[in-house]
Amino acid sequence: MNRLLFSFLLIPFFVLLVLLLTKAAKSSITHDEALSFITYTPQSVKDIVMYNQDVSANNHLLSSIWMKTLRSIGLISPLALRLLSVSGFVLALISLLLFFRNLPLWLRLILALIPLSNPFLLDFFVLARSYGFSFGLMLLSIALLSNGLEDSNQKKIRWSIVAAILATIGNFNAVYFFVPFFGSMAILVLMQGKSLKNFALKHLWFFVAALVAFVYVFLIFKKLKSLEQLYFGGNEWFGAHVINDQFWCLNYESQYTFQLLAYQVWQALYWILLFLPLVFLPFKRIRAQHTFQNWLMVWLIFAGSALLIEFNHRFLDSLYPIKRTALFMTLLFSLNLVSFLAFLFSQKWLKIPMGILSILLAGALFMHAATSLPPLQFREIPYDFRNTEVIQLLSDHHQKQKKPVDVSINWQVYPAFEFYRQTRQLDWLPVFKREEIRSDAEFLYLFREDFEKVDTANHTRVWSDEKEGLFLFQRNP
Repeated sequence: MNRLLFSFLLIPFFVLLVLLLTKAAKSSITHDEALSFITYTPQSVKDIVMYNQDVSANNHLLSSIWMKTLRSIGLISPLALRLLSVSGFVLALISLLLFFRNLPLWLRLILALIPLSNPFLLDFFVLARSYGFSFGLMLLSIALLSNGLEDSNQKKIRWSIVAAILATIGNFNAVYFFVPFFGSMAILVLMQGKSLKNFALKHLWFFVAALVAFVYVFLIFKKLKSLEQLYFGGNEWFGAHVINDQFWCLNYESQYTFQLLAYQVWQALYWILLFLPLVFLPFKRIRAQHTFQNWLMVWLIFAGSALLIEFNHRFLDSLYPIKRTALFMTLLFSLNLVSFLAFLFSQKWLKIPMGILSILLAGALFMHAATSLPPLQFREIPYDFRNTEVIQLLSDHHQKQKKPVDVSINWQVYPAFEFYRQTRQLDWLPVFKREEIRSDAEFLYLFREDFEKVDTANHTRVWSDEKEGLFLFQRNP
């Protein structure tokens, strides 16, 4: 491949990585990130893993342990805490290139760009939660399984199992991916004419580890459900929450004239790709093609995840995943789509049209992602992005008065304030906890809905964020 063309095709990934690193370094810490930091870093690894002290879905194991490790060595900046998630983006890119290794390098880069050019997904390749790293591990497990089965490379297959285990432990919602992953492995082994028993015996201890991980996740889910911690989700139907809602997440806050058409195309493609491979399965010549086997593997995981979500909702009374918890399904859908494009490209008479279509789609999605991703704000938790401004105002007041600042704040922003109080050693601020707002405090940091409950008659507004409905009041002299 021409070196100049290769360098040109790397530019979009470089741009996205720079955007992620800049956002990771400059954006304020958010509620969930800060809550994880202040709750789990003081705990032992055993307590974090066993959910002993704080039974909450906010405990993302890989992220919590990463934060604890960094705090123990004094690396507590938002950038340091978020590097695990940013590395998930790099891991995802490498995994996609490995997955499409039999295609021309230029097409591998184009196809890899399509799933990654999602601004909502990119947010989670920044936030110090386990989502981003888990997504990278999911893609790595799929790529290694594909390569391992093709090469009959037992090491790659074993590492694919390890990656799938870590992806699920990092993000418990990935359990919907975990079960179909092993189902697809079994089906593909049988399609290769191999003995499933012999295959299982070769990797016995890895399958035992996977079973232990599944039982662990099941027991933690049970613990969370008994304490009503699994409240984030939807109760309508699969299409409303997993399909339709994810389009608006992908759309972020963009306003396009063709938005309705794009929404309809998204819906149609989602439903079509849930069933399309079944059309090709009866044809032996097609089944023998590696690009079809890749597509089939992804489809089995994608469709299996959808079935498992529906089963859990109908028979185990689980809520449908929504927004960030359904994001793994959008990633699988995107991988399903680009695997289909790769399959079509492998047909001689479709190479040129599929190559052009892939380039156009990747270009459009990249431009959407690059222009939609805010430099400082996160769509899922938008209100925290100006907290550091407010802390600076309080700091300026402290410098003038030379005494502690009495401030009472809304519970939604208390984790971020407590994070900065601890990491910046702002001893002149009170310890922040989830508690009622005190009207007699010198400063009040309120949401608009707090006005009905908190008396601000003796205070003057000194700062506001009208869009997010946040206001800072100072007591009158």
